Amino acid sequence: MRRLEIGQVLVNRPRVLFLDEPSIGLDPMAKRVVWGYVKRLRDDFGATVLLTTHDMNEADDLCDRIAIMNGGKISVIGSPQVLKAQLGGDIISISFRDSNCRPILQKLGYQILPQSQNNTCELVINDGEHQIPKIVDRLKQHGIDIEFTSLKKSSLDDVFLKYAGERINDSELKWSSVRAGRQSAKKHG
Repeated sequence: MRRLEIGQVLVNRPRVLFLDEPSIGLDPMAKRVVWGYVKRLRDDFGATVLLTTHDMNEADDLCDRIAIMNGGKISVIGSPQVLKAQLGGDIISISFRDSNCRPILQKLGYQILPQSQNNTCELVINDGEHQIPKIVDRLKQHGIDIEFTSLKKSSLDDVFLKYAGERINDSELKWSSVRAGRQSAKKHG
């Protein structure tokens, strides 16, 4: 059905296209097909596509610029790459056989996140893919035995949570009290 809707739009070759949640409710394969149509419309026909979405993967894949809104106002605007870079780096998790790694990492100048646990330290690092081998080499030089490392790149979900997460929870609490008030009014009205 979504493909048919987009096909109908393509017939007119619009210069500007507004899409509201273009892939909502679609399975992953159908979602990718719709994303392909949107990209072709943008790239082949030079159309400007404005879309609303709650799917941050969709926004990351389709959008050149993103505005995150909260309470009807724009909280932040920028390219996906810039917004993710503003979060302050990648997170590298390093698990050790020896739980005494924290002082060595601090001595080497790494920023360790507070949620790090006994034998695992999480570091905030720029350009994580290239830094992991350097960190591993430095730790081996200090006699630290590493079990494994993992890398988490900043995502648009992280950006969304930074700029809208807490406020959305607050507004949901307010909305629930409004809804409860309406239900109470119906019972007594």
